Amino acid sequence: MLQNVRQEVGFSNLTPRSQQLLLLERSKWQLFVSQHKDHPLKRQTVATCMTTLKKSMSEDYAVSCLVVGTESGEIFMLDPEAFTILETMSLCGGGNDSSPLVPAQVAATGLYDVEYRVVTACRDGSVCLVRRGWKEAKVLAQLSAQVVDMIVQSDNANIVLATMDQSLHCYSKKV
Repeated sequence: MLQNVRQEVGFSNLTPRSQQLLLLERSKWQLFVSQHKDHPLKRQTVATCMTTLKKSMSEDYAVSCLVVGTESGEIFMLDPEAFTILETMSLCGGGNDSSPLVPAQVAATGLYDVEYRVVTACRDGSVCLVRRGWKEAKVLAQLSAQVVDMIVQSDNANIVLATMDQSLHCYSKKV
């Protein structure tokens, strides 16, 4: 059964303990399971980038949500007061393997309670967009070089990217 899950979601999306089990010889599985059966599985990931997004007002002093990009290819919106997860969005590549894209930079515009857009520059050169209500990102562009820096201009809906090949790229984020 675990092999089926491995094929469906991919090895990298399994918990570290499930990965460890699959790497063992089949004869050692029963001992491993009996040693770990009382410990719940936890899916842990590492933050790769962060930014803020105003929650309900755009004033400078207004409360902001924390937007966190993770190694597992997800974007989390965190509640500023309770630090609970408000939204989880996926950065799947959309190809045959649907492997997650790992965000290297993230920028957010708008208001969480009204309408917002989150733009991510990923390690593989993908530039993705997520809007309010979307659970999965759309790939806007696939660049040949990694993004060094990124500016999202909310007033004229442009995304300006500087890449490692000494180029500037400008895209409209109107989708």
